[in-house]
Order: sequence, then structure tokens, then C-alpha cells
Amino acid sequence: MSSNPLPATTNLNIEEHIALRRVPAVGLLTLVVALISNILIGTISYALFPISGAFIPLNLIPIAFWTLVGVLGAVLVFSILVRFATHPLATFSKITLIVLLLSLIPDLVLFYMSPFPATTPLAVIALMLMHVSTATLCLGFLTSLCTEPDVKTADNETYNDSAQPTNASDIINPLEPT
Repeated sequence: MSSNPLPATTNLNIEEHIALRRVPAVGLLTLVVALISNILIGTISYALFPISGAFIPLNLIPIAFWTLVGVLGAVLVFSILVRFATHPLATFSKITLIVLLLSLIPDLVLFYMSPFPATTPLAVIALMLMHVSTATLCLGFLTSLCTEPDVKTADNETYNDSAQPTNASDIINPLEPT
């Protein structure tokens, strides 16, 4: 009788490893999606709210430039962590949160100082939303699309067909004492 109530194909301890070869392609995908997302945020903000075109940070060139800087920075940091960090995914998650919070400081300053003409709270909130969008996309895409299951672990632990129960009496009822 098997003492494991889970099927043999279930393994909760599959180790993930990061395929460094995927980082450039995933980085490019992240950049394209972040650019589309931020341009949409800017366009929708202009359409729905009374934001002036004189507010330079919400124009196309600054949006594209700062999105490029943010994504390239994230891809570079992620690549370095993959090579040198013991726990690159957890470390990258923490760094992403810290950098996001730091990137919001200049936007918060805009609430009190208005170096750009036509600075409004709604325009600043749109900028902040772009920061959150870019950070979320970088974190999500890089940490999920660059990982793959560890083949050795998967082969050794999860695909053993002989461990499957062969008849109904071998299936353990978790409510029944053993």
C-alpha cells in the first residue's frame, strides 16, 4: 500500500532553473509589451482626463525613452543576478520592488514642485501607473518566461509510473486511520 496520497505525477518540489539564453528574447518581448502598455496608459489618460499636451513626460518620446531605460535596466540586473546570485528570482523580486518605490519619488515630487507646464495630479498619477506597469511586466515576464523545470529532478522524481496505485485497495483514504 502506498503511503503517498498524491499521484506519482505530482511533485511540489520541482526545482526551477533559469535559462540565460532566453533572457534577450524575453527582454525584447517585455520591452515591446511595456511600450504598448505605457503608450496606451498615456493615450487613455489624455482621452479621459483634462491633461494638457504641454505636460512633456506624457509625450511619446519621453514615454518610449524611459520605458526603454527601465526595461533594459531590469534585464541587465536580472542577467547579473542569474549569473551570480544564490536565489536570483527572490533577489530580483526584492530589487524590483525597491527600484519601483524609488522611481515613484520624482513623480511624488511633481505634486509639490511643477517644473513642467500643465502638471496636474491626474498627469502625475498616469506617470506613476506607467512605473507600476513597467515594473510588473518586467517582474512577471523575466521571472516566469526565463525559467524551465529542472529536467533531472523531473525525470527522477515525478515520472515514475510504477508508483501509481494498481487497484482500488491501494488508494489511501485520508479520513481512514492507517
